This record gives sequence, structure tokens and C-alpha cells, in this order.
Amino acid sequence: MDSKTKPRFILVVDDDEDILVITARFLGRKGYEVVTAATGEKAIEAFKVRQPDLILLDAQMPGMDGFQTCTTIKNLPGGSETPVVMVTGLMDDLSVERAFHVGAEEYINKPIKWTILGQRIQRILDHRASFKALSERELHSRLATNSEIDAIITVDSSDRVAFWNTGAERIFGFTSAEMLNEPVTRVMPERYVKQHREGMARLLSTGKPKFIGRMLELTGQRKNGEEFPLEISLSHWRSGKRNYFSAVIRDITERKRILSGKEGIALFDSHIIDQILSLANRLHQDKARLLVFQHVKSVMETVFLAGLRREEDRQVQVSVTLLDRKEFESLGGSNFGLVYEKRRPFTPDSLVKLGPGFDPLTASLAVGPRADDPKTLEIWGTLFNSKRGDGGLDPFPSTHGTIHALAITTLRPGSLFIRLGDQTLAQFQSGRFTEPVANLFNACAIGQAFRNGIENHPEVELYGQGYWSNYRALIKFILVETANISSGGTIIWLPPGMEEALASSVIPRNLLTSSPEGADLIAELSRHEKKQSQMAKSKTSGSRPSLARGATRGVLDAKRKLIEHGEMLARMTRVDGALILNHRLRPLCFGSTLIPNRWRGEVLSCQTTVKGPQFPVDLSRYGTRHSSAVDFVGNNPGTVGFVISHDGPVSALVRHEEAVLWVHDCVSPF
Repeated sequence: MDSKTKPRFILVVDDDEDILVITARFLGRKGYEVVTAATGEKAIEAFKVRQPDLILLDAQMPGMDGFQTCTTIKNLPGGSETPVVMVTGLMDDLSVERAFHVGAEEYINKPIKWTILGQRIQRILDHRASFKALSERELHSRLATNSEIDAIITVDSSDRVAFWNTGAERIFGFTSAEMLNEPVTRVMPERYVKQHREGMARLLSTGKPKFIGRMLELTGQRKNGEEFPLEISLSHWRSGKRNYFSAVIRDITERKRILSGKEGIALFDSHIIDQILSLANRLHQDKARLLVFQHVKSVMETVFLAGLRREEDRQVQVSVTLLDRKEFESLGGSNFGLVYEKRRPFTPDSLVKLGPGFDPLTASLAVGPRADDPKTLEIWGTLFNSKRGDGGLDPFPSTHGTIHALAITTLRPGSLFIRLGDQTLAQFQSGRFTEPVANLFNACAIGQAFRNGIENHPEVELYGQGYWSNYRALIKFILVETANISSGGTIIWLPPGMEEALASSVIPRNLLTSSPEGADLIAELSRHEKKQSQMAKSKTSGSRPSLARGATRGVLDAKRKLIEHGEMLARMTRVDGALILNHRLRPLCFGSTLIPNRWRGEVLSCQTTVKGPQFPVDLSRYGTRHSSAVDFVGNNPGTVGFVISHDGPVSALVRHEEAVLWVHDCVSPF
């Protein structure tokens, strides 16, 4: 051991005093610092006084044995991070399995072979040190995004800055060199400093965060003394015994200016409105002819402004459909929605108040021109245009008609979905206006990767196209559900034979030894659907309704299981890190860290088809979540990556020849 390195600390636990003395002497000669304990209870007390780097623990002790001691220590703060080597004369398989079940990292038989013990201790400690260093490097790498939009700041428990990215430099005016190891209160107005310090003290003393995980609007102070409004999201974690607090901060000065209602602000250029009208005309010429430029512009801007607002600390989600009331009545009136006795002015305030009452995916506020002033729009009702029944996993087929009218929806601040009837015309996300991509799974490199991955599934031969349709329906469900419930995440799909990539490219936190396969559930649904289809064609099905009902129940039950499986996988993405799925759609691990080699090839943006237009992607505009997924997919051909941004868009990644293809906004919630 290097004489300049601080000695590693080992706790030795054994009820045999001679063993304690001999072991302590052996480890001392190896350069380790050693403390001994003769009982499980004393070992626990010693652990609480000082956390060791490793525990050498006898399994057979009177009173609290080694298995109980290990279980207790692993549940103490820091215990899960401390490796335990179990030492025992028990050699049966059940004892070995029990040792690993309670959390031991290694198992040594008595009589002890000292050379082997020394080698194993050294290997475990070296591995732990490497893993810890790698984890801390990865953590800082994840935070060290050169975002030009958001400031990312990390402070330690003494309230001094440990990390300050380029976004923070741009927003606050201080360089990283000026702020590192300085109190973060330098960027706060003086009147808020006391309140901030009291909050930090309360969190450190009680461990109960008041604002962690919530989005707050506060006031910051730039280097020149100027105060400005900011939006901040806080998180807290421990690294060893150290507390850290991280903040993602966005300057919302422009948003506040827009929301102030000042006249003369044009949110959308006229060419964007013209493009929407052109897309609508291409899709439905008769309906597009009825759209008025100023009305479309008004709806887009008003919905956009409402989406920037918050109501009772919640983001505003709302959908608006441009439809004259007379046309509504001609469609069937109350069968499609509600009509208000008193019409409301069409303003962001009205949308903020009414929006929470309706699910924007299934209902939309109806607006039309005022009778006395056709240039001005007003809210006259609510339309129901549920998409339930349209998806592959929906329990019942769709029975509703489609209202062919222009609908604008916001689900996240700065986002818009523009639809005509049941067709998406365009999306506006993070300042980028795009037309929707083609079907993600048809005639494209990503769809081909999935097809190659499942071609040898026995279910393909049994159920053919039905199995493939349900397979892709589950993937789409997982992606849509993830985008709706999470603040961002990564999903990696591995083809057959690629699970070894976990060893070289992933730190598999939350590794799963057993988990359900989505493919088994897909096969169950495909089997019931095939049976249902055969019965529908059979001449005897009408005379035996009980069989038909049984087939229908089988389909519904199989869809329920698939939906629950998809919801489970989507929830896993809320744990920071990547969710890794194999080709059978079985989760292998979640909350994991991608550590591939850097991809040196091209990264090209495309619209799913290989033959379509492609443009280089500037990865410097994106954070570590995107770049690590690109590196993984680029270095592991055949894999597919999905990156869900914190503001909603889902990007798909696949290796094709010598480039990584990047499909932006590959999944719509509609």
C-alpha cells in the first residue's frame, strides 16, 4: 500500500478472541487500520462510531449471528455502500446462498487461507474505490452540461458552490472561477439570504426537504446587481457522508415580459401560420378553407401563453379547438360536448382557470368568433374527442366520430401540438417548429432494428403480423407514458446477444435477477386475438355466445396485463439513470449509468427514413443524457436508444452504417 495513501479501515468481527488477534495482526502488516468486535451488537456500535471501508464478519456467533449482523448493518446509513466478507466454517449451499441474500459481497471458508483472504480484500477495496471514483466522475459529467439555456449549480452542505456551468455564467455574469468555493448567496438579493440559510439549516438538521422536487419561481441577482425572475428546480443527494444540493435554474425574464400583456408582441411569425394553413389544406381542403389566418394566430398565441403559466404550483395543460358553434350543432351537439350558458373571453387567464377541469388528451375548450365582432374569439363550450380506443392496447375499439377542426394543445411550457381532426399537423417544442415524423416502426432503420431483434422469437412464427403489431404498440405505450409522467429519462433496447454490453458500457445500478417479460404478455394477447378472429369467422360462433364472450375477456385481460407492464417500465424511468430492456422487453436494470466510449462517427438528424434528408446534429446543444445515449448506440450496433427530454420530446437513436441516426420528436401523445 502506498505510504502516502490514508490506510483503509477494516472492522473485524468474530467471537473467537484468538482469531481476532491473528486477523488484526495479519491485516495490520498489510497496512490496514483495524478495529475488532467480539459480538454482533458491538460490531453495530463500532460501525455507528466510524464507517469502515470493509467488514470481515464471522457467520457463526452466539446471540446475534453474522447473518443478522449483516442485515442490520446494511440497513444503517452508509451500510449498503460498505462491502462485507463473510467468514465461516459452514460450507453447504444454503449457507452460502443466505450470506449473499443478506448482502455479503464475498464468502471465505475456515480455516482461513491468509494469502487468498488478503487478495480478495484488496480486490474488493480496489473495485469499490474505482466504482466510487467512476460514479462521482459520472455524476459531475451529468451535471457538467454546457447548456446555454439553464444554469446548473451545485452547493455543498456549507452552502459553498461546488459546480457552476456555462449556463450559470451566462445568466448570472460570474465565471466559474469567480464562484467555486464561494457562498451561493452572492447571487441572491440580500433580503432573501436569511430565509435561505434558515431553510438549509432546517434541511440539514431534520432531513425533511420542503421544496425539493418542486418547481419554484424566485428572484436572482446578477453580477451587476440587477435582479431578475427565475424558475428553479432543486434536488438533494449524498455522496458518502457529504450532502449536496443541485439547482437547475432558468431565466424567465422574457416569459414574464410576454405574460405582462404588453401589446405589440408577436409570438409566431406569419410564415409559421402560413405553413400550418398549407399543411391543413394538404390534409383536408374543405376544412382548411374555413380557417382564418388571424384566428389561427390568436389560438396559437393564447394557448402558448397559457402553457407558460402555473396554477396552484401546477403546469397548465389545455387544449383549444377552433370550431363555430353552428357547425358543432350540425355534428350532433350534446353527443360531442358541453355548451356554456355564458360565453367566456378567449384569454390566457380564462384558459388557466378552465383548463384544469378537462383532460387535454380527451377534451378541448371550443372557441369561435363572436357574433358582434367576428375578428374576436370567445369560449363557448367544451368538446369531447377522446383518443381512447385508437391505440393498439386500448381495451375497446373506438366508437366516436372525428371532429375535423383545428385543435391546439399545450402539455408543457413552450410546447404546442397542432392537429386537424385526428391528424397531427405539426409540433412546436423548445423553440423548434417541426412536422410530425412518419410511423416510427415502418420502413426505417429503427423499425428494422426491432424487426431484426424479434425475427427469431417463436411467437413470430405462431402469430405473425399480430405479434409484431402488439410488440410495437407496447413500445409506443411505454414511450408515451414515460413522456407524460417523467421529467426526462433514457431507455435502451438490446437485441439478442447484446447483454454483454452491460459489462463494458453500463454501471448497472438496480440490477434485476428476475423480472417479467413483455414478450410473454404480447404472446398472450396475440393468442387471444387470433382465437377471437377465428371465432368471428366461424359459422358456429353465433350459436355459442359464451365462447365469444370468453375470447373477448381473454383479450381484455391480456391488454390489462400489457398496460400494467408498460406502466411499470415507464415508472422505472423516473429513477435517475437509464432503463435497460432486452429484446423480450424484460427490464434488466434501471437507474443505471451509461459509460460507453465516445462515439467518433457522425450523428445525423432524420425523419425516420434512411433515404430522406439528413442533417448533422450539434451535440453541444444537448446534455449528457443525449450524448451518452448516442455514445452507447454508436458503439453497440443493433441497439436502439430513446431519450425523453425534461420538456417532453422523445428522441430515437439507432446506428446505421457509419452514423447514428437521430429522430427528433418520434412519438406524439395523440
